Amino acid sequence: MSELRNYYDLLGLPFGASEALVKQKYRELAKALHPDVNPSPEAQEKMRLLNEAYRVLTTPHLRLAYHLRLVAQAARQRAMVSSAHVQTVQIARSGAGLQLFLAVIVGFVFLTAAVYHWMHPFSFQTLNLEGLNLKAIPPYLHLPPTLQKVDFSHNNLSAVPPEVYDLPVLIALDLSHNRFSVLPTKIIQLSRLEILNLSHNNLRALPIGIGEMTSLKELDLRNNQLVMLPEELFMLPNLRRLDVRGNPLSPEAQSRLRLFQQACACEVLW
Repeated sequence: MSELRNYYDLLGLPFGASEALVKQKYRELAKALHPDVNPSPEAQEKMRLLNEAYRVLTTPHLRLAYHLRLVAQAARQRAMVSSAHVQTVQIARSGAGLQLFLAVIVGFVFLTAAVYHWMHPFSFQTLNLEGLNLKAIPPYLHLPPTLQKVDFSHNNLSAVPPEVYDLPVLIALDLSHNRFSVLPTKIIQLSRLEILNLSHNNLRALPIGIGEMTSLKELDLRNNQLVMLPEELFMLPNLRRLDVRGNPLSPEAQSRLRLFQQACACEVLW
């Protein structure tokens, strides 16, 4: 995984600088790098990076995800340094001090992110937390009730983060590529959910009451361990796409799917 560029360093600003400061600094730097003033190839590349930094740091959901990725990157670097210093007792001892130093730095980044997002609340509709190696939602991360789409794919979640149930207008939830073996019945509380991706987990059964998720339009269950499918699944009134490929479905389940495929006006993949 390539190392994240530090947009704050690029702008000459401290971590967590306000949107107003980002815009002000962007305008100052852009004046010197604009093609009308500086036509050199180096200036063009710097201007491209400057635009990239501006877009990320002034778009709420991109900014939040960027902060989290910086934290994850720092944690990976700490782990790499730690593993590289366990070869000998001498290196391990010297690495202990370095590990402590890095732990303090990572802790500071976490604390800074916590304070920043507490001091600068914002509303947005989409949150992408894909591939951050999360086992739970970080304690400093408050999910605003305005969220409509959340992506938790490619993490290490084994349970649905409880904060998800407090999102009243959530319509799309991606939990694919995690470690789920059980999906709690509480998931049916997400009554407005239209798209649910549970692919590439280890689910062996679907929760009782899934038939009450009447807003569901797309359900992705690929590559789990499902043998049977509950009858209420086939009663969902708005279902338009059901994907159960890659499951060890029983002959009975396959027969029921065949009948459903013939009777419904939706796409069924199995």
